[in-house]
Amino acid sequence: MKKLVRQSVRNMKLLKWGNVPCTSAVRLMFGENPYVFQPALKAVRQEATFMNFYPDPVKNDLRAKIADYVGKVLTENIFLGNGEDGLIELIAKVFIEEKDEVLLIAPSFPAYLAAIQLMGGKEKYVYLEKDFSLDFDKLQKSLKKTKLAFIANPNNPTGNLLLSFEQIEEILKFYQGILVIDECYFELSKNKSAISLIKKYPNLIVLRSFSKSFGLSGLRIGYAIADKEIMKFFEKAEGSSQVFAVNRLAQAGAMAVMDNLNLNKKFVQKFLKRKKDFENKLKKIKGIKVFETRTSFCLIKTDFLAKEIKEKLILQNIFVKDCSIFENMDPDLVYLGVPREEDEEEVFEALKLIMNNEW
Repeated sequence: MKKLVRQSVRNMKLLKWGNVPCTSAVRLMFGENPYVFQPALKAVRQEATFMNFYPDPVKNDLRAKIADYVGKVLTENIFLGNGEDGLIELIAKVFIEEKDEVLLIAPSFPAYLAAIQLMGGKEKYVYLEKDFSLDFDKLQKSLKKTKLAFIANPNNPTGNLLLSFEQIEEILKFYQGILVIDECYFELSKNKSAISLIKKYPNLIVLRSFSKSFGLSGLRIGYAIADKEIMKFFEKAEGSSQVFAVNRLAQAGAMAVMDNLNLNKKFVQKFLKRKKDFENKLKKIKGIKVFETRTSFCLIKTDFLAKEIKEKLILQNIFVKDCSIFENMDPDLVYLGVPREEDEEEVFEALKLIMNNEW
């Protein structure tokens, strides 16, 4: 059987997440939003009565709303996908051929590497500095001879901005490959989007998500913004074979977000306040250093190995991420999302016991 499997698939690295309960645990390993956006919930419940019908394959109404929301682009510049993961894989299918060099930042989102390996491409790493900053000169030199580059901005799992708007344009002035800027956390990051550069640079793709800022992680919906020429190839690659990739519940939830943007601004501010309060609480625990992040998750450095902390917290039904799974990430770094209000004290007390060697 193994001989029948594509070589690129056989060579892929398997990332094991373990057995994570869906709802019965304190899930902090994915940086999910602890709040439910009520207009989206109402829309999804109503849409569920039509679950026996296929979803809208064209999605023009939702694409038009998104284009209006992000600004400076048209409906034809928007492509919806089954979460950002699905869009990352789509980009790989469209652009990466066997042995093509693709630039990655290390550490960064594992889905980029998986997509590259799936297509038989070759990853080329640029390693972040000890303070998680990106050496811009090193990046520019490394981009040479690469066909494509994935850069999360802000970065996952370090949570910091890697590039300014001006630096992104500086890259685009000379780069001949496809530059993918992942703005998954845009609404939380307060940085200047790269979207306005698309009209001038047709080799730029910007990714956005409904998961973190809008609380639709379970529905799986994201979108790409790019030149209409790129969209034609996206349609060929997925529009023909996976025309129903975005289910009708996801479309309904996303439309509810777009129809209630004023409410959603308050929703985002509510989350950011919760996150800040939680981080301030974490700072009170001796032995924990809290990094500033512009994302939906927190990043902490401790006096223990992250693996130890993860295993001890699992005993309390609390799930966090050991950052040693990432390339170029220290073993004492822990990634954890913002808990629900009713779970915060439990998480705080558990971490305090571990740090005080009382476990």
